[in-house]
Amino acid sequence: MIWEKEWTSHIPLLIKVMEQTDGPVLELGAGPGSTPLLYWLCFDQGREFFSYDNNPEYVETLSKFGVKLGTDNYPDKHWGVVFIDHDQDLRAQDAAKFAHKADQVVIHDSQKHLDQYFHYKSIYGLFKYKYKYGKVKPHTTALSNFKELV
Repeated sequence: MIWEKEWTSHIPLLIKVMEQTDGPVLELGAGPGSTPLLYWLCFDQGREFFSYDNNPEYVETLSKFGVKLGTDNYPDKHWGVVFIDHDQDLRAQDAAKFAHKADQVVIHDSQKHLDQYFHYKSIYGLFKYKYKYGKVKPHTTALSNFKELV
């Protein structure tokens, strides 16, 4: 499997969000940057970590970090952080599901010109707070109805 640097542009914002929240963490869409990072941050902070992906190759490669196949069988609870970086057709609808079930919903690939693929514009109005990290591309955005990032 070949990894691209751009696949990890979410790391600075994930670190910031993890520093400013508590509670369980859900990752929808495993990856070489996010999964090990979230796994170890959760381990260090004593938080539960759940990771799901539909790609069997990712699940096999990252199973040592607890990645499970599928994205629709995660526990129904209030989350500290939900990181969304999976199937482009599901991202906006899944982010909307967590508008009132997560302190922070972090979405990857959030530049305006990518909205034709991810449809994030359709969900921004569901959230009170929006924090966009745009120092690197692709951009990453944190959305919340509970806590504003500082």
